[in-house]
Amino acid sequence: MICKVCGAYNEDFLESCSICASPLEQESKETEPEKQEEDSHSSWGFVRAPKWPKPDFSASAVSEDDIPPINAGSVSSGNTGQIYSRFKPQGFSYSNEEYYDEDSCEDHDYSEPLESERPETEKRNKVYSLSDGDEEYPPADSVRTYARMRTRREEKPYYPKEFDDRGDSMKTMLFWIASGILVILIAVFGFVYINKNHGGSLGAFFSTVFAGNPVLKEPEVVPAASETTGEPGYNITVFAKNGSTVRFIAGEIEKDIPITSSNSVTLFIPQAIWIPQEPVDSSTVTVTPDIKVIDKEGKETPLEMTPISINVPDIGITVTTPQMSSVTTDSPKIEIKGTVTDSAAKVFVNDVQFAVDETGNFTGTYTLAGAGSHELIIEARKDGCRIGRTAINVEYSAAAAAVGLAEGAELRGKTDTWTVKCTMEAGSSVSVTGDVTGTPVVDSAAGTFSFTANTPQPGRYSATVSVTKDGKTATKTFLLERAPDYESYTRGAHKMDYARIKEAPTHKQAYKCVGTIEEIIESDELGNYLAKMDVGDGNILVIEYHGVYSTAGSMAVGDGRTYTIFAEPNGIHEETGLPKMYAWFVLAS
Repeated sequence: MICKVCGAYNEDFLESCSICASPLEQESKETEPEKQEEDSHSSWGFVRAPKWPKPDFSASAVSEDDIPPINAGSVSSGNTGQIYSRFKPQGFSYSNEEYYDEDSCEDHDYSEPLESERPETEKRNKVYSLSDGDEEYPPADSVRTYARMRTRREEKPYYPKEFDDRGDSMKTMLFWIASGILVILIAVFGFVYINKNHGGSLGAFFSTVFAGNPVLKEPEVVPAASETTGEPGYNITVFAKNGSTVRFIAGEIEKDIPITSSNSVTLFIPQAIWIPQEPVDSSTVTVTPDIKVIDKEGKETPLEMTPISINVPDIGITVTTPQMSSVTTDSPKIEIKGTVTDSAAKVFVNDVQFAVDETGNFTGTYTLAGAGSHELIIEARKDGCRIGRTAINVEYSAAAAAVGLAEGAELRGKTDTWTVKCTMEAGSSVSVTGDVTGTPVVDSAAGTFSFTANTPQPGRYSATVSVTKDGKTATKTFLLERAPDYESYTRGAHKMDYARIKEAPTHKQAYKCVGTIEEIIESDELGNYLAKMDVGDGNILVIEYHGVYSTAGSMAVGDGRTYTIFAEPNGIHEETGLPKMYAWFVLAS
């Protein structure tokens, strides 16, 4: 409570000022109920102010009649202490000794007010006499002067202790807030730095700073194209300390690139470097770049690279013969034709290579190992490319495989009709179509049958035999010949003209060809041949000969014999591109 006379601060329970003893103005009684009501509420954890007992003495109860008049003559200088001790504030020690103000830390003699500090209107005698020796009261002016002196000595205003505690709490809170902000700023700065220079990896940061690792962070790999050729490849950016050297290795290729600035260097690596040097089964291959960083002392640090996926070009293959993916045959020989998208590719059928021409076409004959089911895998292979692959399932009928010629039987006749005797698997049924007449004669139990060939003129004919057993039917075709007359044919044959034969490979003319057998392309147990014959001057003919008759000749490679062949042009051999001749008579010497 503030004193309205001297301005001093007083506790709320005092009724008179502790400095000047003036009555303190109390709050109106109308507000007391509200105050009490407020005090009754919870203070939310704060300690409630103590309720001090009011003193029995009240200054408001003293009237003017109770104060005796002051007799100035009856007061001597020795009574000054009694007057001040009578009305000095409680707890205040007054003496003529030097006064020490512990608040302002200044020494003064405050036994009497300073006369020089008083206005002229307030100057008066220092000693006052009271008419009543028992009651002594100091004049009001003296008390006010004392209060002013007291107020001047107090350089710091008084605040309750809870105000100080609140200030300390505020300072502590501000300290921790500032510390938290500083920690956050350090964390943000560290995150930005590590993310920029070490790829956000704390391990890379500690490895670089404390372990001396020249690598700052993981490399970056980005697909790109050559600025000059447009060739596809990859830009690989390596982050390492300036002064380091980056070494790239790929097979026999080894290249060193120094890092001179920006703590990084970017390498363009063509994709072709990683293309495999052999055919592959997948459309992509995975490679891991071999890159090392070498520091100034020569220490090598391999980079942990993410594997790169490389696209591999495909080789397309199409099979035109057979047209079906599953076929049934009565012959061990399967003719295969088709095309590939790259003429540089090689074609294999179960690892048997077929020739490919400049347009990408291929053709060939594959011989089955025996009766039963077979899978033919046809592949187009080229280094650095995906293998083109297709499959054909072939059912080589056992019944058809059992069909053959009876001992002594021939497939060449000299008349319009002649009988062909054959064998089959016992219990089979048989039908024959083609250049035949009548119906076959069948002995199912014995496993034999025969049919009559119809060959009215010299030339080539055929008969197709269908054999059925256990619900499965297979077919087999026999090539039938009616040979021309030997004497007239050999006398009318021309001397071989290789240029003419090659220029017109299907014209009708008999030729006499003399040479050696260089290669047997195909042959079978019946006496059928497909062979290469060297006729001199580096000229090669492909000879087709069917020697399934009693007086037929034979062919062999490297037997030292010279062969004379009477034959006629029969087109171009697809696999070799050489002129092909159909031989009627073969002589060896």
